[in-house]
Amino acid sequence: MSGTIGDNVYRASGVIAAAAGGGGAISWDTSTIQTTGFTAEAGIGYFCNTTGGSFTATLPASPTAGDMIGLKDYLNTFDSNSLAIGRNSKPIESETMDAVLQVEGDEATLIFMDDTVGWKIISHAKKEDVAFPTYIVATGGDCVSTCGSYKIHKFTGPGAFCVSSVGNAAGSNSVCYMVVAGGGGGGPSPTSNSGGGGGGGWRGSNGTAGGYTAACAPLQPVLTAPAPSIPVGATPYPITVGGGGGVPSGGSNSSAFPITSTGGGQGNPSTGGAGGSGGGASGPGNNPPTDPPQGNNGGGGPGGGGGGGIGGAGGSYGGGGNGLISCITTSPVGYAGGSQGGGQRWSPPWSPQPTSKTGIGNAGAANSGAGGSGGAGSPSPSTSGSGGGSGIVVIRYKYQ
Repeated sequence: MSGTIGDNVYRASGVIAAAAGGGGAISWDTSTIQTTGFTAEAGIGYFCNTTGGSFTATLPASPTAGDMIGLKDYLNTFDSNSLAIGRNSKPIESETMDAVLQVEGDEATLIFMDDTVGWKIISHAKKEDVAFPTYIVATGGDCVSTCGSYKIHKFTGPGAFCVSSVGNAAGSNSVCYMVVAGGGGGGPSPTSNSGGGGGGGWRGSNGTAGGYTAACAPLQPVLTAPAPSIPVGATPYPITVGGGGGVPSGGSNSSAFPITSTGGGQGNPSTGGAGGSGGGASGPGNNPPTDPPQGNNGGGGPGGGGGGGIGGAGGSYGGGGNGLISCITTSPVGYAGGSQGGGQRWSPPWSPQPTSKTGIGNAGAANSGAGGSGGAGSPSPSTSGSGGGSGIVVIRYKYQ
């Protein structure tokens, strides 16, 4: 249509007048829904209901240049019962034959030009041309919850995220995610201080499209802009959740979509294992490399370095690397932290006095991706190493 819809000066009659401005204005008649054949009048738009069967809207017999007619599918039934446009005495688009509207939700606006061209179709639209929001519909996971307009699928074990409807950009067609691998187990030795297990690899979206926050504590520069959300199709997506490593072994990988997070490296008395985050002492993290990095190196130094975490490298003398706090499940939860090496029971720099540090001998919590602590030989009493925590996969998207 030309122009914007103006004030309804014909409100009592049900005719909605178009804005003033000369030829080309159409007033849409909302008082009478056309259900049978009729002859249109210049300057009027008609809502046509073909539920009861096809019929014909006949154009005026003696139009003048600039006359306009509007026709609109009232109940989206033109695909099953079409609306014919009778040309009457003048051509339509230079053709001496009638036209047909036969697409669901169709609309056409025609303007009369002259006797040669006749009626020109100056606008043509259908319901599919308008972006109505549609949303992802999916199933899967051990726990499905909602938070406002968002749905959250949590996988604490293997499964499948099954998308049955993709949605669109006006609603939702991509998902936020967090994929955390199993944490590495700590070093075993109770006679000499062993390194702590590295946190499982952490890979996730930034939360901007999912209405939540994800931040390291402390926030590292490499994590200030984690990956964006992932577009999905109408298909099942296999989900793998990695187990925590034993004593001493690395954690297992977790995966979802094209994303794989690597299990944390195991702690050892001398050289820690490689993984999402490296085990103490001095195990390489972000191995294999991802961008942004999925973890950090294990700590070095005497006495068994701490395992690396997604929030930072492990420290000398056994301090574990920080994890990451994410609100993807609504409440803030820490993930993928490195664990303490046995040397954490000593006060830097290598004083033989015990400290108030705790956590030696503790295993990584289930579904946290945290590393297991390293064994401590001294001061007495000695403790053995412990296993890493299993990983987790969380998927979040707008569903309404």
